Formats: sequence, C-alpha cells, structure tokens
Amino acid sequence: MACSKLISIINNLDTSVDNVINALTLGVDEVIFIYHYNIEERHQNRITDVIRNYADIKITFLEVDDKRDIERIIDKNEGIVADISGGRFLTMVLFEVALDKKLPIIYYDDEENCIKSYHEHKVLRTDVFKLSIKDIIELGGGHITNQMHHAPDDRKTKEIVKNCVESSFDCYPKFISFVQRLNGILSSSSKADDYTYYLSEKNLQKLETEEFHHKYQRLGLYEVVGNCLCFSSPSIIKMINASGTFLESYLYYTLLDSKLFDDVAMSSVIDFSSKKNRYQVVCEIDCMIIKDNRLLFVSCKSNKVETPSLNEIKMHNYTFGNKLSNSVLCTLDDLNIKSPSIYAKAKELEVAVIDTTSFVNKTVAKDFLSIIEGTYQFEKLPE
Repeated sequence: MACSKLISIINNLDTSVDNVINALTLGVDEVIFIYHYNIEERHQNRITDVIRNYADIKITFLEVDDKRDIERIIDKNEGIVADISGGRFLTMVLFEVALDKKLPIIYYDDEENCIKSYHEHKVLRTDVFKLSIKDIIELGGGHITNQMHHAPDDRKTKEIVKNCVESSFDCYPKFISFVQRLNGILSSSSKADDYTYYLSEKNLQKLETEEFHHKYQRLGLYEVVGNCLCFSSPSIIKMINASGTFLESYLYYTLLDSKLFDDVAMSSVIDFSSKKNRYQVVCEIDCMIIKDNRLLFVSCKSNKVETPSLNEIKMHNYTFGNKLSNSVLCTLDDLNIKSPSIYAKAKELEVAVIDTTSFVNKTVAKDFLSIIEGTYQFEKLPE
C-alpha cells in the first residue's frame, strides 16, 4: 500500500508508540495527529522529536471536536490513509469516516508486531520500525541523562565478575556481605596506586581470617602480595565500592552475549522533571532491555527482596512504559521458595521474577526473552 499521508489519533501516552512506529515504518511524507481532549505541548514535542530523529516528516497536530472536523481534514488531504491503532471514541469516529470515504485503513497489531490492512485483511509490513530504549523513555516523558555504573568491558574484569558471581549462586548474599567488608578494609587502608592498597597488620589479619578470602582470591578478585592488596584493574575496585554492580554487570554481560535483544542498558539515570519544577526529579533503573519495541524495566536486588522493590519497578514501567513494556525483578535469591509472600505479591502486580532457578539453569537470557514474547510463566508456590 503506497502511503504518503497518514491521519493518526493521539489518545494518551500508551498510543504514542503506535503513532511513531506506524509513521516511521510506512515512510510517510506527512502525518496529521488528531486529538479530542487536550494533549500537552510537551507530549506533542516528544513525538515530534523521536520521529525527526529518523525521518524528515511533516507533522501537524489538530484538535477536533466532532465527526465533521475529521471529514474536513480528510477532504483537504487527498490520498490520506487512516490509522486506527487507538482504542477510544475518536478512533471509532475516524473509522466510521474512513469507511464512508473509502479510505485505506491500517492499524498496528502489537501482538504480532506488524502493520495490517483492515479492508484487505492482510499483513502490510512485518519489518516494523524499531525504536531505541532512549526513544521509548522520551515518549514516556523521561530523558536518560547518564549511567550511574558501567560494566567494565575488558576481558579480564569480565571473566573475574563471571567467575565470582557464578561461584556464588548458592550463597550470593554472603558474597555481597564479604565484598562490603572488603570495601571497609579498603576504606581504612592507604592507596599505593590505582591498583594497589597497603594493608596494616590488623587489616591483613582481618582479611586472612575471612571465610571466603581464599575462594575469591583464587577466582582473581584480588591478590595479596606481602602487605599489599592488589587488583587487576581500577574497575574491580569501583565495583567493590558499589557491591550491587556485580549482579548488574553479570546480567548485562549475559544478556549482551546472548545476542537475543536489540539493546541492553545498565544503570540508567532518568530525568523526568517538569519544566515548571525548579528541582530536578530523577530515578535510576538498574537494567533496561528492548526487542521489537518491547521494553523491560529491570530491578536487580543483591540482598533481601521486599515489597517496596516491587512497587518501585512497577511504577517505573507505569511512568515511562506503555502497553508493550513490562517490569521485572532479578535476584539471586530463590524467591518463590524463600519468600513466597513476596513472590505472590510480584505475581499479583505482574512483575516477572528472574531468580536463582534461571541463573543455575543458565536460562537467564531465554527467560527474559519469554517475558518479551509473552510466554513467561511464574513458578509454583509451596503448598
């Protein structure tokens, strides 16, 4: 179907993804967005900015009151195609007018991720335009400003992180406690260079009496040479200063190495301040994963999972996501066995859970993919 002009409806934040996907996939020259209730100018600007990042499309926003307004717009624009992807009253009115005027009618099928023709009852496009994580966040009213933490990309550090985390699947909270005590030792020791700390006799003895000292030294987390504590890179020291980054980094490596996703972002800071607000309003999301415009908001918990963690990641999805996005909690605790009430709460809130089972079975990436594809299933709770 040749399409140079598109008339599309803005109902709310949920439909803006459809609006943008359809315009960019069909490669139109012009798109007219119509709305019945007031759509904030900043939301119009978000849609415009994301589209203009990829294509030079003429964009117009028009408020309509009734059927006659829509008829006038269509009569003035020969060859226009009607997009009925929305689901409210204005969509039905546009549909009625489009039928009366025998216009081509298209809609985005989010379940099959394709654009279909209403009249012909067939798929028009399967090569649907893929938005980035940044695009989705901006359409949701936020702006990614920076990353709080970066996963080190050198081979040696990556290997150390993988070895330490994988050897701790059955005792991860103890590993994190050990890392935090190790950080305490570093804080009270003098630095020789970017890689080395001088240890007092007291700190050296404290380290050598740690239960997991020899285990993690053997895995390459550090090396003790005389009275010096040596690290392979400054990146490892930064991770010890922020122990939660071990799980975040391990997850990031696992998802990237799987090559199953379009993009993965770690530890993103999102600014969603209103222009009217003099104070900056930000939040941090541990991990975001996108495939075929379906975005996952992920919270990584290295210690005990509690209800506020579920509420927070659910709210992030509600604030910045849309009908295609989901929220996920990732933990190395066996949540459905050790904290069945929290697991039940996650299920009720529709927050998917990736826990020890996925890590031990080496199915982390595939399980995240199942959430995106809609085939994910919660584990059974104890009787």
